[in-house]
Amino acid sequence: MTLWNDKPNIEKWIKEACEANQVPDLVQKIRWQFNRRFASRMGDANCKTMLLRFSAILWNNATSEQKENTVKHETCHLITFHKFGKVEPHGDRWKSVMLECGQKPDRCHKVQTAKKTIEVKCVACSKIHLMGLIRSRKMKIGAAVYVCRDCGGKLVFV
Repeated sequence: MTLWNDKPNIEKWIKEACEANQVPDLVQKIRWQFNRRFASRMGDANCKTMLLRFSAILWNNATSEQKENTVKHETCHLITFHKFGKVEPHGDRWKSVMLECGQKPDRCHKVQTAKKTIEVKCVACSKIHLMGLIRSRKMKIGAAVYVCRDCGGKLVFV
């Protein structure tokens, strides 16, 4: 299955979000494309250019519901900007726009990523945590110190 098989669904979801928020004219202004560099985020929205970008890497790992939520999530950023101007990205106005189109106003996706992680351990409670490569590099060179989310103890490499 190719990315472009979802083209009709993406356009339908954009239209549904705009119509649910009483801005059907906005559909004609919104453009979208797949981005081959997004490895951890499902999408983004540029309110000035009215462009939605979706992860070509994560798209095929997502369920139909996750795809729909992502398209409507990003479309709601454009709708919010169109209706209210510049506001907090995931604030109350954006949340109300998301609810209007029947979506849960969640900020993050839960699509499986291919992100590499390093195991680190808390010196206080011995709990194992997963850390991304960038943070682990910072920890290794001494540029950052990270602490356990549970007890506040210092994290060290396993």
